[in-house]
Amino acid sequence: MSALVSALDAIARGIAAAVPTLRDCSVYHGALDAAEMCREFRRGPAVLVVLAGAEVSGRLAGMPTLNARLAAYVWVEGGSPAPRSREAIAITERIISEVVSSDWEGLAAGSASDISAVSLYSGEHDRRAVTLWEVSWRQSFQEAEPIDPAELHDFRTITASFAPPAGEGPATDTACSACGEAGASNEEEQNHE
Repeated sequence: MSALVSALDAIARGIAAAVPTLRDCSVYHGALDAAEMCREFRRGPAVLVVLAGAEVSGRLAGMPTLNARLAAYVWVEGGSPAPRSREAIAITERIISEVVSSDWEGLAAGSASDISAVSLYSGEHDRRAVTLWEVSWRQSFQEAEPIDPAELHDFRTITASFAPPAGEGPATDTACSACGEAGASNEEEQNHE
C-alpha cells in the first residue's frame, strides 16, 4: 500500500482517538472546496483529513521520501455562534497537539512542520450554523522498503520439466528470466544481473 494512503488512514485514527467527541473523522480523497465540504460533512462535530499535495524531498535506501502537505478540516454545526466557535477552537487545538506529537503509528519519517490553523468563516457557513477550521502542516513519509532482489532469486528462474525420449531418465532445463537463454545454471543467471 502507498505510504501516503497508509499515513492518511493513521492520521484519521490518531485524530479520532485524540478527539473522542467527534462523530466522524475520515479521509477525503480528492479536491475539497466549500461546496464539497457541505456535501461530505453530514453530522458534526467532524473532521476530514486531506492530502493537499506532495513532493519528493530526497531518497533513503533507494526509496523516495515524500514531503506531504496535509490538512484536517474541523466542522462544528448547530447552536449559537459563540459555543460552536469555542468547540471548534478546542477541537482545532487538540488536533494541533496531536500533529505536533504524533508519528502516525510509526509511518512519519520526520516531525511535522509549518503547522497552522485558520478559521474558514463565511457568511454562508454562518447562515447554516456551521463553524469551519483548517489545520494544515507538512510532514515527510518514507515509501515502503525496497525488496531485496536476493529474496526473489527463486522467482526469476523458470524450471521446466519434460518427458524424455523412451529409455532415457527425467531431464530438467532452466531458462534465465533476464535474457531467456536456455540452459543457464543459477550461477550463470546471477552473472547476467
